[in-house]
Amino acid sequence: MGANSKALSISRETVRQIALTVDRYQVMRARHGKQVANAKRKPRAAGVVTTRPLERVELDHFLCDVHLVCGKTGAALGRPWLTLAVDHYSGMVVGYHLSFATPSAASVLAALRHAILPK
Repeated sequence: MGANSKALSISRETVRQIALTVDRYQVMRARHGKQVANAKRKPRAAGVVTTRPLERVELDHFLCDVHLVCGKTGAALGRPWLTLAVDHYSGMVVGYHLSFATPSAASVLAALRHAILPK
């Protein structure tokens, strides 16, 4: 800059406002490449979309956060496993199975049996 030129000063807030308008996907693509930018910044699909109840039922196993004790002897029985069958569309539990046995095909079958049979 020469002696006659006037210095241009920009506030920190102005720089911040300009930075907010920059597309972060484009910055990441320029720095790291298209694959990395797509993996980190591109929106994901919504996943499975269901349009009616019982179109899709999902099963999951949970180790209950409860330690059961025998009422007569006072012996510790352990922690039970809960297998749930949940309707994807409504989020409602349609069947379950509670057991001390670890999750297996038998617990899945029991939860599905509970879901299918009349209540």
